[in-house]
Amino acid sequence: MRLVLVGTYGDLPWFRSGPFREFLGDMRREGAVCELRLAGLDREDTARLLRWVSGREPGPELLGEVQRLTGGNPLFVEELGRALGTGAGEPGACGTPVAGGEHIIRSLRPLIELRLARLPERAQELLREGALIGESFGLEELELLRRQADSERCEELLAQATAAGLLHPGDRPGEYHFAHALIHEAVLAQLSAAQRDSLAARLVEGVEGRHAGALSPWARRLSAWCSMMRGEEADARRRGYLKMAAQAALDSGAWEECFDLCRLLVDPEQERADNPEEAEAFVLLGRGRFACGDRPAATALFREAFDYYRAQSPLEPMIQIATQPGYLSAGEPGFYDFFEPLLPLLPPESPVLGSVLLFYGIVLCQNVGEYRKAEELVQRALDIGRRCGDPILEARCLTALGYLDDRFFRHEQALDKCAQALAVLGSAEDPFARIHAFLVRQKAAHALGRGDEVLQEFDTLLEQARQYGDGSFLAASCCGLVRHHARRGDFAAARRWAEVGLGYSPGELLSCAFRCFLEYSAGEFAAGDRFRAQILAQQRSAPSGPYLVHIHAVSTALVRAYTSGESGELKRYGPLLRSIAGHPQAVPFVRLRAHLLLAFLATQARDSGLAREAYEALERRPRLDLVRPYLISRLMGLAAGCQGDQHRAAEHLRQALREVRHLGDRPLEGWILCELGETLGESRGLAESDPGGGEAPQGLLGEALAIAEGLGLLPLGVRCRANLARLAAREGFGGRGFRLSRRELDVLRLLARGLTNARVAMALGVSPFTVANHLRRILEKTGARSRVEAVALARRSGVLEA
Repeated sequence: MRLVLVGTYGDLPWFRSGPFREFLGDMRREGAVCELRLAGLDREDTARLLRWVSGREPGPELLGEVQRLTGGNPLFVEELGRALGTGAGEPGACGTPVAGGEHIIRSLRPLIELRLARLPERAQELLREGALIGESFGLEELELLRRQADSERCEELLAQATAAGLLHPGDRPGEYHFAHALIHEAVLAQLSAAQRDSLAARLVEGVEGRHAGALSPWARRLSAWCSMMRGEEADARRRGYLKMAAQAALDSGAWEECFDLCRLLVDPEQERADNPEEAEAFVLLGRGRFACGDRPAATALFREAFDYYRAQSPLEPMIQIATQPGYLSAGEPGFYDFFEPLLPLLPPESPVLGSVLLFYGIVLCQNVGEYRKAEELVQRALDIGRRCGDPILEARCLTALGYLDDRFFRHEQALDKCAQALAVLGSAEDPFARIHAFLVRQKAAHALGRGDEVLQEFDTLLEQARQYGDGSFLAASCCGLVRHHARRGDFAAARRWAEVGLGYSPGELLSCAFRCFLEYSAGEFAAGDRFRAQILAQQRSAPSGPYLVHIHAVSTALVRAYTSGESGELKRYGPLLRSIAGHPQAVPFVRLRAHLLLAFLATQARDSGLAREAYEALERRPRLDLVRPYLISRLMGLAAGCQGDQHRAAEHLRQALREVRHLGDRPLEGWILCELGETLGESRGLAESDPGGGEAPQGLLGEALAIAEGLGLLPLGVRCRANLARLAAREGFGGRGFRLSRRELDVLRLLARGLTNARVAMALGVSPFTVANHLRRILEKTGARSRVEAVALARRSGVLEA
């Protein structure tokens, strides 16, 4: 007989020890043994169990409520089903939600109390005290609660509760969890209000006494315990611990937890702050909203808090709101002028005035785009910092001025100011200033074609970002390494650093966009789509307007279409990009990106009208270094070509090629070479008549193909081969001057077999001198620099197989 043996065991410590552990080990080594870990019932099985127990068909709302309250625990589902079957639920309960968790607790209480009654009284008492501590508790809390506790005796009693299925041991020694939330609630319900008050007060006092200098990790639990105590003082302590817990959640990047805690302090529907506590909660909420990208909501919250403090006249919180560090990385709409009302209230020539002026300048630069006024304000702040002898203020101002120098193409001055900033800081502990000095220096060095000079600084930059403890700065630091390695064509290193950056700040837009571009360039479209999905998820929750998330969503779509050849419905992006480009609050950087993407879109959609619109907008662009210059030259060239102006297209693409070679971006160099080759190959005679001529289309395409093959850029390789084949088919292996005679093709085929000139001469029955003349003409016509390159071009074009 063929038998199946099924056994079950509880996943508890004593089952995983002694003889049974050895038995499990033996079973796991048997190939025919399958071990399954049982979880809660899913929705379908919960519905089946309810039908079987109650004899009723559960409606969707009831089923959802049962799933939520029981977690699919079969025992609880069965007990609830019996209650519904006997009419213990609400009228019509088979189609309506259960009357809250209390109904289930009441229906299960006899069962749980039966289990409790089997335990010694002291074990029951421990469980009640543990329930007051929370769904999870440890021996330390019990000791604080009981003041004098016998740990060994407590563990022995709690082991009995575990054996009864009421507790599960935690991952750490001395830690326990209630087996289910409903068990916890049922046990807690056995304590009267007076008992809860007394025990909670004792627990709060114990924690405050033992951890007086480090209450932040306990803040959320302390607030819960204070909520069990009665009186105004207890409520005040509860709110104080809620604020502490919200601040700790914000500092650790747990935004949603911060929001949930702040909502316990402020009514979510409340629009105005009516007291200092609510104003402080508004600031916490604003900082959380700002950090997770909801800039309009953050600005509205800051404004409400600021207006409250302005009416009450306390300066310190007004200054804190105006100088939120997050503005440094904003660059999106939502600017509210906190500064002009604040400046007259500050002491003249004071460090605090200098700090506010610095942040005012940064906000005008990043969020408004008023670069000249920003420069004036930061220079005033620098003068104050120097007069007051404040090295941190001076260093931050120098870094901000370096950033503005970089925007105005004064890259050498930017490097000099960053060096000054780092020298001024000396031994001062200000990771915030150091991080920005390093980031600005890297950008300026790259603009000068000296990116390798600052590569060694990345380790220092990452260490400073770790000290500052901000995931966005760590991600930005890693993005610098991603850029560096991607430009050099080291995609493995670029991927590795992108993963590190996303580990520090999951879903960070720029890191996700870089991974998309990298994967699409390599032809790994499924991998790129996974990162694009993260961008699209953020876009769906973002408001309409000139936000970077919309720019990244469109740019990744256009790059995917360009590299894959799957154009799809690209024109639907036109209205979005036009609205961003024309938005009155769009900063210059975002507006420029929108115009660049419109040019890219026009090229792929072959829309000459849109190409003309984008080209003219790019001609009128502000003369600021807002994006890499070769991107502007390249996309102006593509837009000109889309309008049919091949001469102007070639001019812009040659400029882009010079710039990209200066800055050392090998992958993009390959694409620009391909696009220039296509442009020259589209019109016969263009290469001869163009003032910047001299290149053969096949030579450019061959060089692009070599880059594609060297770096693994599969889509670029496909495009280059298709263009070479098209030119070969059109002109017999020719573009400008690339029309080889039959005898020259014979020479080239023999050279491809590795023959010397003398051997080729013997094979063709001519002199070596004649072969040398044929080879010279082949090199002239193809634009190749050697016989090896000429053979490679011919092989890639397919002419050797013709």
